Amino acid sequence: MGISAGDDRFKIVAIMTIEAQSARHSLPLFIFTGITTHNYQHKILQFVPELSIDKDTPIVTPNIPLLTLTSLSPKLGYLLSKTISVVVTAAQFKPFFNVNAEQLAFGYDDALVSLAHRFYPMHMRPMQRMGLLLGRNGTLTEVSSVKTGMDQFCYIDQLNGMDHLPHWSEPPCTSIAGSEGSFFPPRELTKSEMVHIYDKDLCRILDSVEVLKPEREKHETYFKIQPKLGVPLEGKVRIQLYLNVTRAKDVYPVRDFRDFVFPVMWLEEVSHQMHKTHPESLS
Repeated sequence: MGISAGDDRFKIVAIMTIEAQSARHSLPLFIFTGITTHNYQHKILQFVPELSIDKDTPIVTPNIPLLTLTSLSPKLGYLLSKTISVVVTAAQFKPFFNVNAEQLAFGYDDALVSLAHRFYPMHMRPMQRMGLLLGRNGTLTEVSSVKTGMDQFCYIDQLNGMDHLPHWSEPPCTSIAGSEGSFFPPRELTKSEMVHIYDKDLCRILDSVEVLKPEREKHETYFKIQPKLGVPLEGKVRIQLYLNVTRAKDVYPVRDFRDFVFPVMWLEEVSHQMHKTHPESLS
């Protein structure tokens, strides 16, 4: 985990290796048009100390809850912006502060997040603590229904009861019709070189970021899929996480900030031998 960029203004400040063990629990659901399954995923993330920075290493990090709030303030009008300014100034919130590597990944107490968890509507409510990987650990909140027909095998049919993403207005951005990565429709059946993948971390849009220079060999996401069975044998999911900061001139602690996009974390998820397959089935 670190920051990846193309010039000296950014540098990697911490590298963490985390081992993930996951299990997917399925409940069959019989409907008139066929069979789908409801999936619940349980994932355990464990820190690997011998391949990582010391977990107690202090890291200066942006105050993501504060900067998210202040970035929204220009849309709230002058009076609300000044109210936010008074509150965050009185509470002595700072735009940057120190946490250690373990806290940044797995969670730390934050007053703004606690307030939002207590008072926000259920569909907008964050978790009780702040952590970049906090929502990935334990039993995940998403429940998906996937198709079992071989031409769209394991493609998501519904996600938390919805058949599309509400954040955008038109396809393909609204579509959830893709595999979450465990299985794919067999290529020998579909005769297609294209597969569809749904990953909520990849469902983001960013127009451009100055100085970042992606290289295909280092930054590409890929899967190696067995064509007869549709099972992934190896894969890498690579994601750059950003914090989009909007200028909030009426909020005192960030009044001098300009609009900018801050690279927070580079995440590379590596899977080897995702499914053990007999050699004769690979031919």
